Amino acid sequence: MVKIERINNRPAYKHWKEIPLDAYIYTDILDDQLFAQLHKNVFLHLKQNTNTYGTHRTTFPCSGKNHAIIKHDYSGREQQFVYDMTFEKEWWHQTIDTIKSWSDDYLKKNINPIFYRYLTKIFELPPFNKNPDDWIPYRWHMNVLKHSKFLSTHLDTNAQYFNTKSIAEARSISLTYYLEDHVEGWGGEFYALDGFVYKPKKNSAIGINGNQVPHGVNANLNPSEEPRYAFTTRWAHIDDLYLPGHPDNAMYKLEWS
Repeated sequence: MVKIERINNRPAYKHWKEIPLDAYIYTDILDDQLFAQLHKNVFLHLKQNTNTYGTHRTTFPCSGKNHAIIKHDYSGREQQFVYDMTFEKEWWHQTIDTIKSWSDDYLKKNINPIFYRYLTKIFELPPFNKNPDDWIPYRWHMNVLKHSKFLSTHLDTNAQYFNTKSIAEARSISLTYYLEDHVEGWGGEFYALDGFVYKPKKNSAIGINGNQVPHGVNANLNPSEEPRYAFTTRWAHIDDLYLPGHPDNAMYKLEWS
């Protein structure tokens, strides 16, 4: 049975009027069989190159053509994205009334069935289970933290996806699932700037208001120099999404290579 701990009573540290951490910690999410299947399929996926265009989606025009940068120092973290619905042209044709059915159909047709089963399990957990039709897991990326690397303090997601006055007002959750147990002294710990630290456990996850709270992961100090693996799904409340109904209605011109 899944164990759930809510972390939402920590005092704000009152720097730049930051919002306090609001987190769910989920333990023992999957049964042994589904965990084994998910673990296997994640590592099959990770055999692909982690320096992907999908990680940061940087393009520039030159001589009448758009060029994609697959790697640069600014986006030095290594990931492999499973999907990002906002990269799909059809995303920009959706409205609040259509986005849920479109996204469900997209997931069923485009991702590994084991990954889809994982998402159905997350939909059974709070806060998503209270109003599952209001939430969309719009992005999934694999995290690869190589030896001595860390994930510096940052905020998640992109303001252009939301119709709120600021990104901090959007209802957005970053949910990171862990495939391995934390070992004391080996790093790879999640932290928030208020001093909160989470030491990962296998088959556990932490969901946070990552668009509101600066957070990061300290360095991977595994003495075997093996990478640390996890994956993150990003969830958004449909009422807060910017959905123009057609690309021509978007504030900025949208192009697809």
